[in-house]
Amino acid sequence: MAEDDAGAGAARKRRHPGLSAVGRLLRMPTQGPAGQGEERHATLLELFFDLVFALLLTSVAARLGDTPDPPLTRLASTLAIFCLAEWIWYTQAFYDNRFDPDDTPHRLLVLTAAAGLGVLGLGAHGVPDGLLFPLGYLTVRGMLLLMYLRVLASRPQARPVAAVYLAGFGFGWLCWLGSFGLDPSVRPVLWTIGVFGEFAALWLGWRWLTRSPVHVGHLPERIGQLLIILLGAMLTTVLGRVPLPDPPIRALLAAAAAFVVSVCFWWIYANFLSSGLPIRSRLGSGQIYALLHVPAGIAVLFLGWTLGQLVQQTTDEAGRLPGTLRVLLGGAIVVWILSGVALQWFLFGGIARTRAMVAVLGVVPVAVVAAVSIDPPLTLALIVAIMIGYSAASSWQLARSGNTGQ
Repeated sequence: MAEDDAGAGAARKRRHPGLSAVGRLLRMPTQGPAGQGEERHATLLELFFDLVFALLLTSVAARLGDTPDPPLTRLASTLAIFCLAEWIWYTQAFYDNRFDPDDTPHRLLVLTAAAGLGVLGLGAHGVPDGLLFPLGYLTVRGMLLLMYLRVLASRPQARPVAAVYLAGFGFGWLCWLGSFGLDPSVRPVLWTIGVFGEFAALWLGWRWLTRSPVHVGHLPERIGQLLIILLGAMLTTVLGRVPLPDPPIRALLAAAAAFVVSVCFWWIYANFLSSGLPIRSRLGSGQIYALLHVPAGIAVLFLGWTLGQLVQQTTDEAGRLPGTLRVLLGGAIVVWILSGVALQWFLFGGIARTRAMVAVLGVVPVAVVAAVSIDPPLTLALIVAIMIGYSAASSWQLARSGNTGQ
C-alpha cells in the first residue's frame, strides 16, 4: 500500500510538475525571525532595500523643482507621493519584522520589490501621465502579496494576519491595475481608493494584528534607520545646491549651517532612542508608533529642500526669501518638534509640563523667524542657533523623562 501511495504521488508530480514548484516557492521555514528575548538587527537584505528606497526619496524630493516658490499643486503632489513611499517602506518593514524567513524565495521577492522601488523613482517625475509609477507600485505590492501568500501556506498561527494583508492589499493592487485603463487625470483617484483600502484593512483587522506581536527591539531600530535615510536624502539635496568645483565661501558657510541643522535632528532622535523611555513596553502592534513617525518624515523631506534653497539663495546673494520658502522652513521644523511631543504622549499617555515648555521654546522662535526674517544668511544663522538650543533643552528633558518616567 505504501509503495502504491508513493507511486501515485510520483505520478501526480510527473503529471503536474508546476504544482510541486509552486509548493516549494510558497513553503517557508516554520520558524520566524529571532524571538522577543533575542537581540535582532537589520539584515543585509533590509539595508539593500533601504539603499534603493533612498534613491526613490531623491527622485521624490526632485519633484519640488529648482524655484524657491513652487506652486501649491506641486507641493501637494510631492507630499502625496512621499506619503505613498513611506507607506511602502513601513508595510515591508512590518513583514520583515514579523516573518522574515531569509530563504532564497524571500530574497528574490524582496530584490524584485527593490527593483519596483527603482521603477517608482523613475516614474515619479511623470505622475500621473506616465505608466512607470503605477507599474512600480504594482511590482512592489505584488511581491508583498506573494510574501503573505507564503505565510498563509506555511504558518497556520499567522494566517489571520496574512488574510488581513491579502484582502486589503489585494484590493489595492486591483485598483492600481485598473488605473491603466483610465485617463491619466483620473488615475490618482483610483490610486487613492486603493491605498485607502489597504489602510482601512489594517485598522479593521486590528485585533488580529495585535495577536501577532512585532519584535520590540527590531521595529524601533528599523524606523530609526528610516529617519537616518531621510536625513541622508536631506544632505544630498543640500549638497546639490553647492556650486562646484569652486564654491564661494558664502555657499560653503550656508552648507555648513544646513549640516548643523541636520546634526541637531539626528542628535534629538538618537537621544530619544537611547533615553530609557518605555518604547518596548508601549509598542504594542507597532502601528501607532509607526504612524506618529510619518509627520517627522514629511518634515525632514521638506526641510531638506528648504535648506537647499536657502543655500542657493545665499549663494546667489538674493535679497529676500519668498514667503512659500519661509512657511515651509518654519512648518517643517514645527512639525518635527510636535512629532516628538506626540511620541512622548503615546509613550506616557500624557505630556509632562517640562516637555510642553521645551516644545514651546522651540516652536515659538522658529515661527517668529519664519514670519519676520527675510535675509537668507541671517535666517540660516538664526535657525542654527535655535536648533542648537532646542537640541540641548530636548536632550536634558529626555534624560529627565528617562530617569523619572514622566
